Amino acid sequence: MSQIQINELINRYRVSDGTGMINYAAFIENINSVTDKDEVLANTKSRAVFSDQDKDQMMDAITQMNNKIKAERILLKPGFMDFDRSQ
Repeated sequence: MSQIQINELINRYRVSDGTGMINYAAFIENINSVTDKDEVLANTKSRAVFSDQDKDQMMDAITQMNNKIKAERILLKPGFMDFDRSQ
């Protein structure tokens, strides 16, 4: 992932109480709930218009990432721990 993408994830899941912590549970819940590509894209705040082919590519990428994370038991939490001051 690029630094811009990482920053977007951080901003999207940052807790709004000013502590700088990340809502890891919400992040994981959203990753695990991805099942319907049209619903996912409809819920985004993006105004971009994607073709069906683009939508399919994005959903394939998300699905592959989700499967790899699950299959290889990749720990996502350590990447966010730098922002969790209370650890």
